[in-house]
Amino acid sequence: MSERRNLRELSREGWNGVATVENINSGSLQRIADSLEKIALNHKRLQDDLAWTERRLKEERESGHRLRRSNAAFKGHITRLKK
Repeated sequence: MSERRNLRELSREGWNGVATVENINSGSLQRIADSLEKIALNHKRLQDDLAWTERRLKEERESGHRLRRSNAAFKGHITRLKK
């Protein structure tokens, strides 16, 4: 574990001395993998938020439709009562 962290840190440094390309590339790839994991977590959260929003939108549309129908029925009853 400490070697991974060390390679990540080494890949961030500007090299003036002796460093192997393999180690620097390895650290760079590990940093890229870490950032992709963070992106994947955010992507998953966004997908979950979208699914929740779409569900709520559908529920609210159905509720609005029911209320419009109910109001129309009440208006009909009121009209009949006035006669």
